[in-house]
Amino acid sequence: QGLSCSRACGLAQLGLPPSALDSTMAQCTTYAAPAAAYVSPPQPAYVAPLRPAQAAQLTPVYTNCQPMAPGSMKYAQLTQVHSMSSGGYVPAQAARPAVVVPQPRVVVSQARPAKQLGLNAPRKAVYFALATPVGLPMMCFIELGNLPTEGVVVTMDEWQELKPQTPTGVLPYAEMPDGTVLSESGAIARVCAGAAGMLGMGNDYAKSEMLNGMTADLNKKAMAICPSVFTVEGFDAAKKAEHDENKPGVLEFLAKFEKFLLPSGDRFTQSGLTFGEVDLFCKLWCYANGALPEVMQGGLAAFCERMANTPAIKKVLEGGSRFGELPTYLVPLPM
Repeated sequence: QGLSCSRACGLAQLGLPPSALDSTMAQCTTYAAPAAAYVSPPQPAYVAPLRPAQAAQLTPVYTNCQPMAPGSMKYAQLTQVHSMSSGGYVPAQAARPAVVVPQPRVVVSQARPAKQLGLNAPRKAVYFALATPVGLPMMCFIELGNLPTEGVVVTMDEWQELKPQTPTGVLPYAEMPDGTVLSESGAIARVCAGAAGMLGMGNDYAKSEMLNGMTADLNKKAMAICPSVFTVEGFDAAKKAEHDENKPGVLEFLAKFEKFLLPSGDRFTQSGLTFGEVDLFCKLWCYANGALPEVMQGGLAAFCERMANTPAIKKVLEGGSRFGELPTYLVPLPM
């Protein structure tokens, strides 16, 4: 109300009717944000008459309101009172102050959205008690978002009995709050990321999806030459030779990721914890604990170190999450 009165007084001093206040106020936009959000300091704005020749030299003062198009009737009426609207303008050259009105405090939220795309967290997520390249991202997002999801691990002995009861005969699967069942590891991990508000926004979302596509290609190359707990016994001399022959190609492809790092060198997006980044790290961690220890070194070392020390991710890797101890699925080359 004090601000409205100040504006009204300013209008009166300029000989304008109160209706001009309504026209100005109509341009404003109200922002809401948590109490912890950043609040911009109030700033004064100045009124200065604008001649037509100055119209091309306008400089925005503050932009929490919608600016008016030059040449419009409302623009012509409000050039004398543009400090009444925080979307007003002053000439690029020094302006002669007339009526000074305090600017409203603009609240800008920096909080991550609670969830994206209307996605709800799974009620239950079921997977093997293993740290695998496809299952680990889901587990990490459940912890990163502190989602209300029950983590259920399945032993190999239990799997044969459970398998016919699963939607597609594979793990993981997730039970959703509405009773539906979701399969496919990538889909479940994305849902968990969205429920945690970690899909990324704008360009970060685009880069995250790009990383995910590149990581899918990387995973095909790496998994073709890496032994697992199920295949290590049959990893004979021929397979070792294939590993040695194709390993340089895997590392060469991995180097392509480096050009997309931000200048800090430890992340690809501002948050550093988008779906694509967590998915990439989980796969690199699995490879590194198997037959490709080099993948967490070199140009992606800072990225991998930061991710490995993120508390929620570290909790999963060290066996402290709701999924418990997770032996590695990929193993080193046999001697």
